[in-house]
Amino acid sequence: MPAPFTIETGKETGLVQIGVIPKPLILCALAAINPVTGLVDGGSDVTYLTTTPALGGNTLSYNGHTYLARLQSNPIEQIQAQSPQGYDIPGSINLVIADGDFSIWTNHANAFGWRGGTLTVTFVLWDIPSNTYSTNAYVWTFILDKPNIDPPGVIKVSAQARQSMTRL
Repeated sequence: MPAPFTIETGKETGLVQIGVIPKPLILCALAAINPVTGLVDGGSDVTYLTTTPALGGNTLSYNGHTYLARLQSNPIEQIQAQSPQGYDIPGSINLVIADGDFSIWTNHANAFGWRGGTLTVTFVLWDIPSNTYSTNAYVWTFILDKPNIDPPGVIKVSAQARQSMTRL
């Protein structure tokens, strides 16, 4: 079993025991507003998405949740474009979600509505051979706008940073 590693040590030195640098992993959780409470809470519908499939598969497990490999856009690139360090909170972010079977649209986005819900973007490093993750993560939180779907089954949704002065 490889030793625990952080994002900082993993990206700089790689994991010596296996001779590879861990892969960046972007995880997105889209939580709709609970229609009973009017809040994003334990009763909210949550959709878990990632850009990276697990070893060629279509899902990945992290922190007890199963993430579907459906993201076509890379939210981290949008975040990094905002500052040289890449740790700032951008004013907004855009997701492009592959949904050729319309299951995400039918069962989540259209059924519950994402507008006003929460988008949580998590960045970790993933050591694929041992299926371990960095012990730390960077997390950004956004407020979702109304999603739109294109005819070929592509959902586009933007989100505003919770601390965005524009939103306030």
